[in-house]
Amino acid sequence: MHSPARGITAAAVLLVVAVAGCQSGSGNGGTGGEPTSASSPAPARLASGNFRFPPMDAAVVLDASGAGSDATGTLTVSNDEMSFAVDLECALRTEDGRILIGGDTTESTFDTTPKGTRSAIVLKPGSPVQAIFAWQGTDQARAPSCTAFLEDQSPDTVDLVPINGTIDFES
Repeated sequence: MHSPARGITAAAVLLVVAVAGCQSGSGNGGTGGEPTSASSPAPARLASGNFRFPPMDAAVVLDASGAGSDATGTLTVSNDEMSFAVDLECALRTEDGRILIGGDTTESTFDTTPKGTRSAIVLKPGSPVQAIFAWQGTDQARAPSCTAFLEDQSPDTVDLVPINGTIDFES
């Protein structure tokens, strides 16, 4: 025969286990503890800055994080005559220290890089930082991926230009 006390004890144990399980999964660090964060760390900054690109007399805003095919961020370029925005998706480093960051053009009034084409910025850290843009215009077949687009570039044969301003690179 079961005694009522044994049933109550079993129910109390189940209740304690259930409450403990809920608290450990809620991220609040246990009874009376401070909340804890179980989220993954943010991707490392790759490059960010607001600067001018003299050959186009363009204002550039760059905010890129991550690496390889896991890069994210935005690039906007504008002057009095045109503008374009890029949703950054990938990055590549060359042996000579150049950093290529690219993605899909999402907005554009620039005929050379219309919406839906791939665009990139090539950076060479130093003092001053040097840069150049690369794009895959409508007269070229679209690269099968962002990384393939960057790999098709020949950044070491392109002359980079000193920027006016600063870019913060990953630390």
